[in-house]
Amino acid sequence: MIRGMETSASAMKHLQLKQDIVANNIANSDTVAFKEQLVTAKSVEAMNVRNRLTHEDVGSINPGIETNTVYENSDKGTILETGIDTDFAILEEAFFKVEISDGNYAYTRSGNFHTDMNGKLVTDNGYAVMGKNTVTGNDSYIYVGDESMVVSSDGTIQNIENGTIKFNIVEFEDTQSLSRMGKNLYTADGIQEIESQNPSIKQKALEGSNLDLTTQMVKMIEVSREYSANQRALKNTDETLQKTVNELGSLK
Repeated sequence: MIRGMETSASAMKHLQLKQDIVANNIANSDTVAFKEQLVTAKSVEAMNVRNRLTHEDVGSINPGIETNTVYENSDKGTILETGIDTDFAILEEAFFKVEISDGNYAYTRSGNFHTDMNGKLVTDNGYAVMGKNTVTGNDSYIYVGDESMVVSSDGTIQNIENGTIKFNIVEFEDTQSLSRMGKNLYTADGIQEIESQNPSIKQKALEGSNLDLTTQMVKMIEVSREYSANQRALKNTDETLQKTVNELGSLK
């Protein structure tokens, strides 16, 4: 009976995490360039059962399940036309490079940018969007000022500094190794960024989230039902155990 309780408890722990992930997906269904998160489970390693008298193995039992991986669906979302000069969508599996408040770099696919009070191009959260000087090869801020941006499909900003500044678009060999830091940003601790050789950008457009809201709602219902079923199983096992203990205690 104790094993049954452990099995139900392990399933509930995994389902709680799954519920949190699905809820976060639903909350971000309208977030620009949001990527759906998924979670998988695996069986806990089986335990051998041994006869205490003969010391022979008599079989094995499965103690339950545990979370295996939490990963990201990297499929691109739908490209949505906005008509806004400072909105950009990346049409490949790559990222805009931005400078965050501590001076380090982060990465995002969310291209809903604007200019700050100094005319610098920044993210929705105020982080500087990084460009690259095509003459020197150095990273550079993108100063737009009061100008309307004119950007070619390869990310070159044609009407700034004689067309020598382009978006700093980078790629990674394994995007699943990136860490989410919130605000639709990723960090790449210990992972080498790769400069995109053939970037493809669409101006006056944004990438939508890549999840289907109806599918997420169905998943939430399924998780809730599975959790309730394991909760009832745990309660029934506990009641049976209590009854057994009470009956044994009443024997004289």
